[in-house]
Amino acid sequence: MIAVLFEHGKTVMIDGGLGTMLHACGLAQGERPEHWNLSHPDVLLAIHRAYLDAGAQVISANTFGANRLNFPGDLSEVISAGVSNAKEAIGSNEALVALDVGPTGKLLEPLGDFPFEDAIALFREVGELGAAAGADLFFIETMTDLQELRAAIIGLKEAAGLPIFASFSIEASGRLLTGSPVAAAAVALEGLGVAALGINCGAGPERIAQALPELRAATSLPIIAQPNAGLPVVRDGHTSFDLSPEGFAQGQQELLRMGASILGGCCGTTPAHIQALAERVGGCAGGAATCRMGNEMIFGSRDVAVLPIEIAQANPGNWSNWDCILDAILDQADAGAQAVRLNIDGIGNISGAIAYIQQEAWLPLCFASANAAKLEAALRVYTGKALVEFTGDKNIQPLLSKYGGELA
Repeated sequence: MIAVLFEHGKTVMIDGGLGTMLHACGLAQGERPEHWNLSHPDVLLAIHRAYLDAGAQVISANTFGANRLNFPGDLSEVISAGVSNAKEAIGSNEALVALDVGPTGKLLEPLGDFPFEDAIALFREVGELGAAAGADLFFIETMTDLQELRAAIIGLKEAAGLPIFASFSIEASGRLLTGSPVAAAAVALEGLGVAALGINCGAGPERIAQALPELRAATSLPIIAQPNAGLPVVRDGHTSFDLSPEGFAQGQQELLRMGASILGGCCGTTPAHIQALAERVGGCAGGAATCRMGNEMIFGSRDVAVLPIEIAQANPGNWSNWDCILDAILDQADAGAQAVRLNIDGIGNISGAIAYIQQEAWLPLCFASANAAKLEAALRVYTGKALVEFTGDKNIQPLLSKYGGELA
């Protein structure tokens, strides 16, 4: 069905805001929207059907915040009901149900106190439950931290082999909240094997339009654009969004021209917004894919480099001292290196060392190793797409496919 949606290069229509629609139906402030999957299934059915009638081809289940942190007791029931409501609303129509996956609300280590592996396990459980309930794809949305987005993708990939759409939000600066530029995020996501990637939430179409050239230049994948219906405005204690359906559709038409091909809405958008969008661009050719900056790209979470480049060798005197390793890398950075080759076989706690190094050193890294297990530990935690120099005798292509590394 995914292939059918993308045939002939046509625009794919996805649905719009769900939380704001539920608030309009009586959802109280502070109440978990996902509880309505069980208590108000008729409301969810009506909203899903309204988006389907408006022209949406992908319907998102009401599961954005459904994870073990928010639902310690009834997570399975909430996710199963959310997917079932969306499937029932679609009926025999040719549309897909997406398991909607949002951020944990926690800040991952080392910036916060939520362990990376715990985040992977959390998203893995969500994916297992969503796949068992019958979701057609995973749709990760509104991520502001590239490392948490990586954790979500890895966890969902370990849960099931469903296609993954991945979307992040950007600040007015044009970067993710934790500092990653759009290009770095795009190549990380493409390396991890997502089916489509893009930007959602944050503001109206204008903000996405500012970042779209950088995004389009960094990936050949289909691009998602899900802006809000403008910026939120508080009036009489209630939040509203001022961008009209026609204004929203006009802005999205410009995003289509700039290279987006999967279009929908986020906060404040309604079935009227999606209908106006479908009437204006539905059936149009999707945004044309352009060449990436380079097929052999390596990068950290902030810096991007395109091969061929000078890769310096880091030779710390004490592999057990993380400060010593960091100093060796920073010395190469001060000397003008564009990337650093790091032999990781001498490092004990690989995941801890790489996480620590990335707090201060933003140069792209090339991991050199003869040990597949150590290489996997480094690739798993590395916030970026690493170049890999492997001298062992094991086939590491599955590791590169899973984590997005590229063989030197």
